[in-house]
Amino acid sequence: LPPCDEAVCSEVLEHVSDPVAVIRHVGAAVRQGGVLFEDFCNHAYPEGPDLQSAHAARPEVYRYLWKHFAFEAGRTWEMLEGGGVRRWRKR
Repeated sequence: LPPCDEAVCSEVLEHVSDPVAVIRHVGAAVRQGGVLFEDFCNHAYPEGPDLQSAHAARPEVYRYLWKHFAFEAGRTWEMLEGGGVRRWRKR
């Protein structure tokens, strides 16, 4: 991906086989000070291989985001179907 100031990754990670690789790739494109808007399902009963991958990878995705981004608490970009999109500013 080309460098950008903002990136949106909403309702994507639960549909890929390696959610951590995707969030790292998208996060690498965000310039320092830029914002990543992110949301993905936390299925209590994952069905299918990709939903299981997202559910299992969720802690690692958030470890990556907490390390490289700062969560902007209370700043919800937009309410989309499936939940609120979280906003992360790149350190």
